[in-house]
Amino acid sequence: MLILSWWATRLQVVRERPQPLLAAANKAATQHQLLIMDDGLQNHPSLRRDTVLLIVDSEDGFGNGHIIPAGPLRETIPSALSKAHGIILIGDGPPPPACQKSSVQIFRARRTFTAGGLPLAGLRVWAFCGIARPERFFQALRNMGAVVVGQEILADHQPINSRLLKRMTTAAQQQKAVLMTTEKDMARLSPENRQGLYPLIMKLEFEHPQDLKNFLLNRMNPQGSLAEMPHL
Repeated sequence: MLILSWWATRLQVVRERPQPLLAAANKAATQHQLLIMDDGLQNHPSLRRDTVLLIVDSEDGFGNGHIIPAGPLRETIPSALSKAHGIILIGDGPPPPACQKSSVQIFRARRTFTAGGLPLAGLRVWAFCGIARPERFFQALRNMGAVVVGQEILADHQPINSRLLKRMTTAAQQQKAVLMTTEKDMARLSPENRQGLYPLIMKLEFEHPQDLKNFLLNRMNPQGSLAEMPHL
């Protein structure tokens, strides 16, 4: 999505795996397009990757360093670093020691939040989310001046049906509050269920965005020229 925000005008989402993913990869290769994979380090090892970006949160680091279920990792740190061409370090904290020792280039970024023009200062908000770190969402609202009068934490990827949404909408109305959620959760709702719901929009702000752009361009095209990259 980061790359798409810079260049792409169209997006095909591949939901089922693996055959549609492989078909999309073949199409991307033959038509000079981009195929962007989330959680792509462990999935489909037979699929050749031109560029691997390892996303690291400076606050969390690598947790206790153990693999699921003993820890938060999906593979060992040395294994992930050996595959990575670049590291995106989110936050103001120092890189984990393993990243500092690695020769992989690090690109620093920080989270920024907006409410799409909705003035949050002093606004009463009833908030819900179903993400891995829900406290960050609620704290971001408070940091922007919102008065969080009610909140609900859903399970990660929990379906949001009409009954659940109606209950939360009623709770917000009783508190004379605006109902808010994350972009991720809002994207899982049908257009009709988004009425009267406001998302908190998160973006990454890079310290040196041009360095990352040049890095990606050089990885995708040895000439490093955006003008010479079809469909971008």
